[in-house]
Amino acid sequence: MIPISPASATVVYTFDPATSGGVAGTITTLVKSAATVITAELDMAKANWTALNAAEINCTNLTVTEFLWHIHTKWDNPGKVSELTAGCSFAKTGNHLDP
Repeated sequence: MIPISPASATVVYTFDPATSGGVAGTITTLVKSAATVITAELDMAKANWTALNAAEINCTNLTVTEFLWHIHTKWDNPGKVSELTAGCSFAKTGNHLDP
């Protein structure tokens, strides 16, 4: 998570393909007083679907067409900007699952 500036309410989350199952790109949030604008620019072309399917607790050998990804406010992965499977465990992301 990289704040654009201390006075700004804009934050850019970067997906590193080496640690996010092949997913590359950014999600940008612009927090305003009444709403938040979220812009996602993600490249899924090299996504590791085998690992992502295995990490999805609702996957039952069906083709997964949608993931319930979201942004974590707790991030306990020092030196990493993104993670996958074990790196998004309950303990590392505020006691909830996110593949």
